[in-house]
Amino acid sequence: MTRSFSGTGIVIRVAPLAESDRFVTFYTKEHGKLTTIAKGIRSVKSRRSPHIELMNRVKFQYWRSKHHLYLTQAQSEEHFRDLKHEMVSLASGAFMIEALERLTPDEEPNLALFDLLNQTLEVMNFYPHKHIELREAFLIKLLQMLGHITGFRTCSQCHQKLPQATAYLNRTHCTLTCEPCAQKIDAIHYEKVPLGALKLMHFILEHPIHAVLKVKTEATHINLMTNFGRVFLAQILQYPLKSERSLTIY
Repeated sequence: MTRSFSGTGIVIRVAPLAESDRFVTFYTKEHGKLTTIAKGIRSVKSRRSPHIELMNRVKFQYWRSKHHLYLTQAQSEEHFRDLKHEMVSLASGAFMIEALERLTPDEEPNLALFDLLNQTLEVMNFYPHKHIELREAFLIKLLQMLGHITGFRTCSQCHQKLPQATAYLNRTHCTLTCEPCAQKIDAIHYEKVPLGALKLMHFILEHPIHAVLKVKTEATHINLMTNFGRVFLAQILQYPLKSERSLTIY
């Protein structure tokens, strides 16, 4: 029985281990999230070290022991250098990969998630100035693919189509309701979400990530979409991502 495998993945986490080793986590096309041990990779003589950089897309080989995976070879396919050139777009990329790393289980294949991450990084690499729209669209689509968001068209209480004006977001339960239902429950816990923001978020769910570039977005709608994604993220994880702080700095 072979214990040597190969794959294509994007580096989503690197953490130190002992003096010369590292944990390297990939989100792979074939096997979902894999965390490997890269022996000796912190040595200046390591041939794998230049290829193991966050957000790199890498072809790699690894060996599976009884308890761990060991990285044996790595060759980068894409570095996304233009994305990493500016701190603002780099911070957005770091937020995306941390969200994916925290929200996904180990070794659960999901080709659609790999494609979403890879395509978003590719588009952001060409249009780094659009990093905010792409970052927030990525988070909304990620939450949808993982089953945390279903849509933005119906009320969570009466299940009727939301009116052509505004809806209300319950931050505690991460649900959308129409105004009559919000008033029946307790409107003080609801935040108004205008129709334009709902349309934008629904468009994101229904279209590939690059379609975001064609949409004329208003700053208020982007802010509401950002707020909406963060509410869901905080509810699921119960703690903020480390990379969220850098988004406000840069």
